[in-house]
Formats: sequence, C-alpha cells, structure tokens
Amino acid sequence: MIWFFTPYSFEMKLFEAYDLYMSLIVNREDWVVLMDGDTLFFQSNFGHLIKDYIDQYPDTGMFVCFTNRIGCREQQYSEDLSAVDSLRMHCKIADFLYNNHHGEVTELQSSTSGFMMVLQKETWNIIRNELRERTKNNFLLGVDRNIASILLEKKMLIRRLDGIFMLHYYRMVEGTANKRGVK
Repeated sequence: MIWFFTPYSFEMKLFEAYDLYMSLIVNREDWVVLMDGDTLFFQSNFGHLIKDYIDQYPDTGMFVCFTNRIGCREQQYSEDLSAVDSLRMHCKIADFLYNNHHGEVTELQSSTSGFMMVLQKETWNIIRNELRERTKNNFLLGVDRNIASILLEKKMLIRRLDGIFMLHYYRMVEGTANKRGVK
C-alpha cells in the first residue's frame, strides 16, 4: 500500500506532524508519500508513477523528485525555472520528463529537500528516534535535511525520480528570504 499525506502542524513542529501521520501506518512494508502543502503533481496518475518506481527500486531508503524551486540543486530541474510562474511551462516539463525519463533514477549523495519524500514505514522506524533527537529544537526547517543526512549516514539510498516533476510554489511571490510562518 502507498499512503499520501500532506502533514501540517498548528504548533509548527514538522517532525511531530510527520511522526503522527507515520504512526497511522501499521504495516512496516507500506510506503508513505509526504508532501508539502505548496506542491502540485502534473500527471493525474502520479500514484501509479510512484508505484512503478517503488516496484522497480524497492531497496530505496527515500525517493525525491525534480521541481522548479528549491535550495537543493540536485532536485531543481533548471535554475531558469525558479521565477517562471507559467503552469503550462511546468506542465510541459513534467510531460517531457515523464515521456523521456520515466523509470530512470539518479542516486543522490547529498542532503535533499523534503517538498516530496517517499519512504517506507520500516525506514521511518529505523530513523525515527535519531531524527526526533536531532530535530528537538527545530520547528519547520531542517527536518527534511536531517532525514536525508541520517539515511546517507546509514548507507540507505536516496534516489531522485527522474521522470517526475512537481511544482513547488516555495514562496514564489514573497521570495525565499521571507520567513513568515517559518521557523
């Protein structure tokens, strides 16, 4: 089973929000897609596409994908897209990647951003306590990078889904320096 969640915390404690949703999953073999609230898939069959990758690469610690705006360059399809607000342009990129790279992955060896993360419940069980300890003073920022760091330290693979592009609003109008609502 694959579960799709957009965790939210009124207290701005992202680890606790992730942990709450992960606690709902009983089967350690199940996979969970954790998405930020400011993201958008362009393919309506996004669940099937993610399932294809999980089936093809079940030994993955975490999957991430391409986006338009993010600090992690390995996940940014092109720096030129950062200011592009045309949904049509982003949709064309998503279609191009799906048509030309579906099923392909790139292994990442550095920290990643968590606008969309796909991981197995068992993986969460392995990293949970260490993640809780590392993020006890964090609110929203840094939880995703700690997840990636712990996975890499444990030699668990992080793979980018090269056939999936997701729009990430990421303060497009306000600018990334605006930290309103973010701690």
